[in-house]
Amino acid sequence: MLAKFLNNKKLTFATNSANLPTSWLQTSRDLFGSFPSIFYLKFRMQFHLFLIIFNFYILYIKIGS
Repeated sequence: MLAKFLNNKKLTFATNSANLPTSWLQTSRDLFGSFPSIFYLKFRMQFHLFLIIFNFYILYIKIGS
């Protein structure tokens, strides 16, 4: 019974060790796949904030005049 338990643990450890490079590769794929969307959303958010601030500035000038 103990031998079966130990062999099972060794097999599980070997399987997990073999899957590590695969999981690292998948993580890097996920990371590189998300880079374009991060920059796209970042640019859109900056542009959106610029328009909001610019509109408030124009409104402030019109009210002040």
